[in-house]
Amino acid sequence: MYSHIIAAIDGSNNSDKALNEAIRLAKFADSRLTLIHIASLRDLAVDSLGVYAGDPGYDLVLKQGEEALARAQQIARNAGLTNVVSHMEKRRKRWRARSRSPATPA
Repeated sequence: MYSHIIAAIDGSNNSDKALNEAIRLAKFADSRLTLIHIASLRDLAVDSLGVYAGDPGYDLVLKQGEEALARAQQIARNAGLTNVVSHMEKRRKRWRARSRSPATPA
């Protein structure tokens, strides 16, 4: 069936549901489970009122990602999986304001 399952983790309720399904499939198929998280300043824009692109903000995003992955990995191990790995992609792109030009009439 499946030999390798990848689950995206961001700490949200939907992510937890996907994790539980990935664990179920990995147990059923005796598969390897890889947990991934993409650390991006975009996370701060969603979680807070404004966008902060400074170093402390980036460090916070990394910490939150590491915590989400560690929690997910512990859940998978508690469910009986032994072949679980995690990976975090780090993106350090600063946000720029985009201006939209009004549509020109045809």
